[in-house]
Amino acid sequence: MSAPNIVSVVTITGKTSVLAVTTSATAIVTNAAASGKVLKINALIVSNVDGSNGSWLTADLYRSSVAYHIAKTIEIPGMQQSFVTILSSTS
Repeated sequence: MSAPNIVSVVTITGKTSVLAVTTSATAIVTNAAASGKVLKINALIVSNVDGSNGSWLTADLYRSSVAYHIAKTIEIPGMQQSFVTILSSTS
């Protein structure tokens, strides 16, 4: 993929993706190499909605089938707590 021009942007389209995750790896957003698009992730917030049992978070960015860890084996306690994995405070 050639590098998209991110200086002279013609259109910016905001989208929100929401997913109820399980214990299996699941793609939240995807971007094909030939799309000519750049994706900016402003936030990744993971919540444990179980009232008592903790769970573990691993968040990966995949590039050419290679996983790059954003967060690896982070415990999210029960009692409906959240973990902010990515947060862009300046957009």
